[in-house]
Amino acid sequence: MTFVKSYVHFPGPLSLIDETLPGMLDRSAELFGDREALFSAHQNVRLTFSQVKTQAEKFASGLLAMGLRPGDRFGILGPNSYEWYIGQWGAAKAGLVMVGINSAFRANELKLCINSVGIKGLLVAGELRGVAYHDVLASFMPEMLQAKPREKIKAREVESLDLVITMSDEINLNGTFRFQDMLEAGTEESVTLVKNLKKKCDDAAIILFTSGTTGQPKGAILSHHNVINNALATGERFGWKSNYTLCAGIPLFHTFGCVPVSTPLSWSCVTRRNSFYLHPRSMRRRTSRQLKRRSVWPYTELPPCLSIC
Repeated sequence: MTFVKSYVHFPGPLSLIDETLPGMLDRSAELFGDREALFSAHQNVRLTFSQVKTQAEKFASGLLAMGLRPGDRFGILGPNSYEWYIGQWGAAKAGLVMVGINSAFRANELKLCINSVGIKGLLVAGELRGVAYHDVLASFMPEMLQAKPREKIKAREVESLDLVITMSDEINLNGTFRFQDMLEAGTEESVTLVKNLKKKCDDAAIILFTSGTTGQPKGAILSHHNVINNALATGERFGWKSNYTLCAGIPLFHTFGCVPVSTPLSWSCVTRRNSFYLHPRSMRRRTSRQLKRRSVWPYTELPPCLSIC
């Protein structure tokens, strides 16, 4: 018996599209290159669609130059930030599968996530809510402490992971590279690989983990087709049309935080330009002032946190 892939699409105003995240980024940069795509409030970082594409391609080239290859798993652990945003799009541009990791996971849960999906590269915050992630990683990867800064590692307890990139500006963290290092690490060969990379819409794009409240965290795979069409359906259902600035108060490792990363770009391609606004949990009490100042709408957030905004 032969099985053929198919999609069931019932009649309606919105058709499913066969597109990939790298293709969506390219189209958005082509259509609305000078339009602001990202504003990270707490970092005061603003990027246009063209700048997002350029930095994502630089980051992707750096990852490939460091030995990662299309299909490898690339984890991101940290708060909502410019580095997360570029890290996700850079992973897509490199043909990697981005793995969103809950920043509240303890060392044993983080180790489980790395081993269960075979994460080969990890972009991690320097510190979040008093937790130094270099120390967390070193608790089950003591080999990090013996490595030099900007040196890859080989750990016995997490055999797949050999590249750790920190969002911190510190240059003396053993066994880690800085985010900026990846933007500058590309070679002529890796730049060509990024330029010529061809992905299919059914290829895996993202792995998100369950919370682990009733057992160990479990990974769920989303394809490019899943992510983009979920984003489009979300925008259609909520009535997002054009020139909107979507505020991400919800963590980007959350499915409702991660998928809307592609929503502004998806809607930029099929309707009109939209942008993305980031803020971390620590700024929630100032969020209302920011929303009024920038005319931000819509705003995504976890229900328990709305009472303190």
